[in-house]
Amino acid sequence: MIVDGASQPPAQGHLRAFQDTGPYQVADAALTWSEDAESPLGPYAGIKMRRAILARPSYFLDIFLVDNGQTAHQLDWLYHNAGALEVPGAFSPHAAPAPGAGYEHIARLSGLATTAPVTATWRWDQAGLQLHICGHPATEILTGTIPGSPPTDPLGLLINRRQTARTAFLSLFHPYATAPEILSVQWFGQDLAQTGWVVCLVQLPGGYECWTIRTSATTEVPAQVRQEIAAATEAKNTRNLIM
Repeated sequence: MIVDGASQPPAQGHLRAFQDTGPYQVADAALTWSEDAESPLGPYAGIKMRRAILARPSYFLDIFLVDNGQTAHQLDWLYHNAGALEVPGAFSPHAAPAPGAGYEHIARLSGLATTAPVTATWRWDQAGLQLHICGHPATEILTGTIPGSPPTDPLGLLINRRQTARTAFLSLFHPYATAPEILSVQWFGQDLAQTGWVVCLVQLPGGYECWTIRTSATTEVPAQVRQEIAAATEAKNTRNLIM
């Protein structure tokens, strides 16, 4: 996560939870940049971040919360991977970003403003990785390439960008060896940070898995959404998560 195009200053994070057994695995960590007069933090001063990874055998959910109170910033969630990157949509050339935090190394930058869910795919030979991104108001998806290792082997880069003070970036990663196992990913709700809930419905060959993510135990998913999910399918596995 990069704030206002500036590199992250040092900070001491802490592990909230770690679980490597059971029906799904968890790694959950958080940090806060506290203002330090001796080492100015720039746009990171006071920002809180929390990231939780929830892993299943064929995919994992990535929940990334960012909170800076009332001050809006440019928030860039970034991911890069080997392989040719494909993202459907009418992308347009994007102006080169200002140097700093490695942005000057991005080539062929293009962008798409959207509120809808986005699915990106990195392909190499028969293998690949799908990234399913939950839609969100006022989102801009940027794509480009960056040098790999060696630099002659470029990596496909995706940036999920928002201009806000408080938000949650929700993504599902699905790596595969020969062909995707996931048949579909549906998101119900968009703004976990504001409404307090989002539901992710994953369709696999053996059935559906449903994740209900809430920021409070008192937050209720609207009855209409519950009815819509129930009418569409009977979930094989149901996870109710309180962040």
